[in-house]
Amino acid sequence: MDTATPKYIQAAELIRSRVGHGEYLNLPLPGAPKLAKECGISYLTARQALARLVESGEFVRKDNGRIYRAGCELETPNLKIANIMPQHIGINYRWRNAIAASARDHGCSFSDVIYVNCDEPVIFETLDQDFDVIFFQIPEISEILFQKLLTMSGKLVSLFDDMTGYGIRCFDGMSQEAITVMMAIANHDEGAGLPVNEVAKRCGFAETRSFSRFIRRCHGVSPLELRKQGGRPQEPPAGQNSTSRMD
Repeated sequence: MDTATPKYIQAAELIRSRVGHGEYLNLPLPGAPKLAKECGISYLTARQALARLVESGEFVRKDNGRIYRAGCELETPNLKIANIMPQHIGINYRWRNAIAASARDHGCSFSDVIYVNCDEPVIFETLDQDFDVIFFQIPEISEILFQKLLTMSGKLVSLFDDMTGYGIRCFDGMSQEAITVMMAIANHDEGAGLPVNEVAKRCGFAETRSFSRFIRRCHGVSPLELRKQGGRPQEPPAGQNSTSRMD
């Protein structure tokens, strides 16, 4: 426990750490009342922490009084990204960092959702929020959770558990660069009106067929089909949702 460092500095460093992990990319920092409640400090100490951040030049206070990262131009992010992962993995996990970095590069917000048990309410609560893309790694999925996932398959990306047969995109051990490609497509940064071979080239693929295999592996459809669907897979065929989860 750090008792030597003043609490306002600790609170300021907490904010910096969150920004480094992908939080507040295009959103304002919490106000003094909220920061005080989160950190268990006084309102005046929270204000002092926020003032320290602004004075550093890393953050700016807008005319509306809200504080943003310096250079941030959008209050509404292009996409809202969440990553659901078990606590034992930790925030330094390379796949988590690849997702956070890609979200930052594409002007998207990013939120970590950490759980201990696979049936915790925080998982269900995250699924109910208005995220555009939700990455998840849940080794044990109950039937109730599975059925909920099926109702929102278009916004989900499974890490390592192949669920493409149910309309859920999947990354199962491919390179971390694949995250950037998927984010670009989801964010419509790549591919608008361009031939597939040009999209493949811009996404870093030497061969179009390799790019096509990657898209089909992640999304279950070809690049052309994915473009017709607006960058997201269609819902599973009627009747498929009623099946039990794969073994």
